[in-house]
Amino acid sequence: MKKTGVICRSQNLLSLKTNELVLVVCAAAVITLGVIVIVIICCIYRSVGRKARRMEAMRQLWEHAEPPVRLFSFFL
Repeated sequence: MKKTGVICRSQNLLSLKTNELVLVVCAAAVITLGVIVIVIICCIYRSVGRKARRMEAMRQLWEHAEPPVRLFSFFL
């Protein structure tokens, strides 16, 4: 009888360890997906920021350009 109890206890411990392993794997997957999403958001943010700075620089060049340059740049 004691052997059966020991086997049942060891199986319970094994199943608990399996459940913990599943939880650890799921947590790692969630953390990995979170990091990937954060990296994608940062890349998009940087890209939008670069584009906004480029547009601002072009606007400033446009404002300070002489009229013939404006006409020439319009046809480009």
